[in-house]
Amino acid sequence: MQELLSFEADRRAVEITINSLGTDLSRDDRRRLFPEMGNLHPFWHHALASCDDYDQVRSVVEENPERTSMASPLAKLAENAVEKVSFGIWFFLFLFC
Repeated sequence: MQELLSFEADRRAVEITINSLGTDLSRDDRRRLFPEMGNLHPFWHHALASCDDYDQVRSVVEENPERTSMASPLAKLAENAVEKVSFGIWFFLFLFC
């Protein structure tokens, strides 16, 4: 269960980052929206909060040593609900699978 909750927290942090690119949301406000758990918390949350484009988000996630553990829930999710997968999950799939 912990693995699934960590994955969901990380996915939400990346999705919040992607959805807030190009908006008036400050870096501190963005970081406050992130869940306070997951493999990306807390060090990688600071890096995600400072991202200004998709390539920076990708590089932050790729630098995370725990990223391989995030791939298995993604593969299961992709098999079961391809038509209902959000952009954030597709982004994760692009990075990990």
